[in-house]
Amino acid sequence: MKFLTDRILSGTLLCSAAILLFAACSKDHNEEPGPVPVDTSLFKGSDISSAAGIYSDAETKVSSIEIYKNGNWAAYSLSNTKSPDFEKPVLKGYYAGSYALAYNAYTQYCIEWEDSRAVVAPRQLPIECQKNLRDLVGYKTKDGRYVKWGLLFRSGKLDELTDSDLDYLASIPVKTVIDFRNHSEIASAPDKLPPTVVNTKNYNVLEGDTSVDDFMDSMNQGRYDYVRETMILSNEIFVREHQEVFKAYLFDILNENNLPLLFHCTGGKDRAGFASALFLSALGSIKRPF
Repeated sequence: MKFLTDRILSGTLLCSAAILLFAACSKDHNEEPGPVPVDTSLFKGSDISSAAGIYSDAETKVSSIEIYKNGNWAAYSLSNTKSPDFEKPVLKGYYAGSYALAYNAYTQYCIEWEDSRAVVAPRQLPIECQKNLRDLVGYKTKDGRYVKWGLLFRSGKLDELTDSDLDYLASIPVKTVIDFRNHSEIASAPDKLPPTVVNTKNYNVLEGDTSVDDFMDSMNQGRYDYVRETMILSNEIFVREHQEVFKAYLFDILNENNLPLLFHCTGGKDRAGFASALFLSALGSIKRPF
């Protein structure tokens, strides 16, 4: 994916700026941090993803901590602006299992498991009427850092969000929404947004001559070869014809005043997927974003 980044924006400039904003976590095994100031108290030891995770119910918005194996553990709440109080765990225990948490708003957690510690949050947000709204970050990078949670989210269309969905997004709080849909898609399904949103941008990315409805009809009819060729062509069009759009998007997410930021298209997989790949590739994430 690096060639895509290079064509849209200088890779060196993008990576340097993005790391300043997003890779604000220490390395595994207590390695010395790089030139960017990091909060080393939040990450230590080895990767705990095989030991614990956070999951949230889309209807109630209540989260639970899932502990996958026995061992001394504790969970502490925090946010983008507030560090955890390590004297006051919200939960602690020893045995594997599912443990309900008290919050029904967006919350991050610092989890200690045995001698390791890491920040975790719901990967898939508990949004009842949009199943594809996910936190884009929290991934591990090639140099051993972690992309910071709670600043960048990807989604499909937002026209059917419930009041409780909007309240949850406001609790993040989402400040900026970027819409990659074209004008006809927006007219037929306008966004519902939480009151915390102060910036909205539409970049009108077209995917060629095939409409979203035609694409979905082809999927439902089992025309998979056609769907595959259409998706390949769409990604080529993103690179050839929408360089300025994705360049503007990258600068948008490098502006701290825009964060937390949510970007979306209709399904949340092609245009939003391409945008996700650009960002995570620039940060050196070793995880596939889609």
